[in-house]
Amino acid sequence: MNIKQELGKIGVRGGHGINDNVLPSKYGYPKYVEGKYVHELSQTLSDAYGFVNLEPEITKLKWSTIAKRGRDAGCDTILYNHTNFSVNSKGELNRGVALIIYPFENEQYRSMYEQMAKIIAQHMNLPSWSTRIRMSKNYANKNYYSALHYGIKYGIRHPLIVEYGYHVDVAGREAERIVQIINAFKEMLWSKDAADQNNPDTPALAPVDIKADIIKHLQDVQAYIDQKINTL
Repeated sequence: MNIKQELGKIGVRGGHGINDNVLPSKYGYPKYVEGKYVHELSQTLSDAYGFVNLEPEITKLKWSTIAKRGRDAGCDTILYNHTNFSVNSKGELNRGVALIIYPFENEQYRSMYEQMAKIIAQHMNLPSWSTRIRMSKNYANKNYYSALHYGIKYGIRHPLIVEYGYHVDVAGREAERIVQIINAFKEMLWSKDAADQNNPDTPALAPVDIKADIIKHLQDVQAYIDQKINTL
């Protein structure tokens, strides 16, 4: 399956409000705010690849409003960008998994979602990847997550929650992780491997033409990373 052709026009949304989900300081990691990070990630993906940023304002819009914006923009896919947080039975932080949560109506696309999660994990050097659905506990035949429910309701073919690792996988490495995710989507959507493997006559997709401003942005990000590494 050709990922780029199947995903079509892509919209993105930072999965939380700008100040949501601070990594608790008791775990001893640099202060990390998921909301701020996923908004920056979504805007960078929009700048780099023309994904439609469905919530550029710093607000908490309703899930139905996001889905309607995606529909009105002609999006086939909406990526709700997140990082995950949980602890194990010992109270230790979980880490190291790229996860894609998809609507139960889309089980036929599971192999594609698995390929996407695997590419993200590889670029982020995460040891594991996974895909799953999650059903509502209170209603039959309904997705647990409202983002997915309304995405399907308003005609979005692929409403997906993407967890780019756990909070601790990103804390203190935000800029580096954004570059890795940018490169993951470059492979996913524009590399030779993104061509349809079932049809050897399908041409490789052309390299992405990244705008000059985002090239400069990524150069600045790399300089930031180098500076951080030099201070270690």
